[in-house]
Amino acid sequence: MDWKNQLTKTPYVVLFIVLIAVGAGTSSTLITITLTGDVAIEGDLDMTNFEKEKQGYALNLIAPDGLQLIPEAQAQAIDCSSSKVNCKEVILTAQVKTVLLPTGDPIELMSFDGQYPAPTIRVTEGDIVQITIVNDGPKIHSIDHHGAQLSAVPNFGPVLPGQEQTYTFVAANPGVFVYHCEANNVFGLDEHALQGMTGMLIVDPKSGYESLTINAIVIDTVDSNFDTKRQKFNSKAKEFSLLYSEWYLTTELSGDRHVYDKSKMFNKDPTYSHVNGVPFGYLGTLLSVSPWNGDGIRLSDVIPPEILLDCAVEDTPLEEALCNDSDNDGNLENDPLIAVFTTPGVAGELFGPGSIGTHLDVNKGDHVRFFVLNVGDRQVPWHIVGEQIDRVAIGDNIMAEGIQTWNVAPYSDAIFDVVFEQPGVYAIVNHDYSSLFRGHASIMVVHDPDMDPASCGEDVLCIVIAGEAKNNPSNTLPPLSDLRNTSIDQTETECTWGIGAETPNAFTTECAPI
Repeated sequence: MDWKNQLTKTPYVVLFIVLIAVGAGTSSTLITITLTGDVAIEGDLDMTNFEKEKQGYALNLIAPDGLQLIPEAQAQAIDCSSSKVNCKEVILTAQVKTVLLPTGDPIELMSFDGQYPAPTIRVTEGDIVQITIVNDGPKIHSIDHHGAQLSAVPNFGPVLPGQEQTYTFVAANPGVFVYHCEANNVFGLDEHALQGMTGMLIVDPKSGYESLTINAIVIDTVDSNFDTKRQKFNSKAKEFSLLYSEWYLTTELSGDRHVYDKSKMFNKDPTYSHVNGVPFGYLGTLLSVSPWNGDGIRLSDVIPPEILLDCAVEDTPLEEALCNDSDNDGNLENDPLIAVFTTPGVAGELFGPGSIGTHLDVNKGDHVRFFVLNVGDRQVPWHIVGEQIDRVAIGDNIMAEGIQTWNVAPYSDAIFDVVFEQPGVYAIVNHDYSSLFRGHASIMVVHDPDMDPASCGEDVLCIVIAGEAKNNPSNTLPPLSDLRNTSIDQTETECTWGIGAETPNAFTTECAPI
């Protein structure tokens, strides 16, 4: 066959795949080749000659079952409005606003849709994802998707103020991926990403998640000795999404807000560490009990006073609750009373009727799946105080089982599966102490539905764990999977909480501390 007369040459080379089905007594393969033009060829191909002559041609191969194997770039031409394709359309608006953190610090927040974290996107392996970024801010922005496999130029290129850009990709690999702003051709990338322009993309494996098997503790009924047995849980789980990062902020106010401090970033010296944007935000239960709830206990009793930023509410009614000369230098720092975090409605005019400090809720025996993403500049050795991690996965790969800690590097991810067998209060921490005591800690309350809250009296632990799980911050709950037997709906436990949870570029809470 004269290939040069049959194939249309193109000025570019793309990746292509050859399917080989070896039948009895033959090494040739019947395939259909669709070219960039209108020519198609069917026939028995000598793969040796084909290998020699294919160079310089752009080919799309169609498998015998009709599944078209296309280069990633051709996803750009797909019409997502068609009902024939599994396509997720996402429009993200870039904004720059002043936002008051629940710690009392006004900061310059760069965001997508006025939220932090940016909206969590969830698709299934093989889905098409179409991303449009609309620049509604004064600065140049862009968007880099780690879940995509396509040329960064021009897809992740700069979008000028008032303009927008769209690109499309195939979610080819399962996992938890970050998307973030790349600023102006990566100039300013660190500032834009660390000031809030990051979000999570969950790509579920098309075959679903594997069932979970753990070592359960049992008692021998004959001699009362303890032992373990393998206990299996199906893949359906209560799911949480946790995004870890840091705020690197100027100590002094720049106008009415604190802005990005590049020197602190280079020195690995963050002002705060945070989970989903709020330092200490999911510590409500811990901060509500002694000694944390003592009179006069302030943030400076937890972290060094020299880290604290200048007070932004001096000479206002909030000064007494939020400000203090914690380092005795004659200047007021933002040093809030712990009671500000744990008293519902105490900052109602600013943040809503709930408590700034809250927690996560499940029941004993629940299979819990954590999607964890580190978008900061420091390591996150992820650990649950009082529990062990039953399984660690990265993408569709099982990495470990029954371990104490797993390190999540910057711009890396993990999926943690845990079964909390005993009711109680557990702390999810970054076991790097310098990060833990700057905000990387969260409380998971594991309830006992068999306990009657009315029977608790003044027993604080009983009050906390009795009855059904009932309180989960809205920004910890990812969208439900499209796959069956994957996500347990937690809508009934959801409470509004987070930056942009109700109003763009504002923190709102309707959650409880315990």
